[in-house]
Amino acid sequence: MDGLKVVSVSAAVDCSLTAEQWDLYTTTKNCGDAAFEINREVCKCARECPNKQSFLTAMFRVLAKYSDYGAYDSEPCWVLRCVAAEIYGGSPDD
Repeated sequence: MDGLKVVSVSAAVDCSLTAEQWDLYTTTKNCGDAAFEINREVCKCARECPNKQSFLTAMFRVLAKYSDYGAYDSEPCWVLRCVAAEIYGGSPDD
């Protein structure tokens, strides 16, 4: 067992949800850029956050930044919880 190293391997996360899938205000605004940035932040936070709670905390800040597009409403927050469950396991209700 001499020389045995523990290597941490993490899966890459790719998030490409549309503005409609995020349930943003697509009927009144062009939300494509906001959805793109939210997706980019999902990938970044998934790499940097060690657990679901830290991921959600970071990402709720991102959604708040795009609240003018409806990103901090209950529906996009639920979508985020579902995304977190896909990445970290468990239920969106956890």
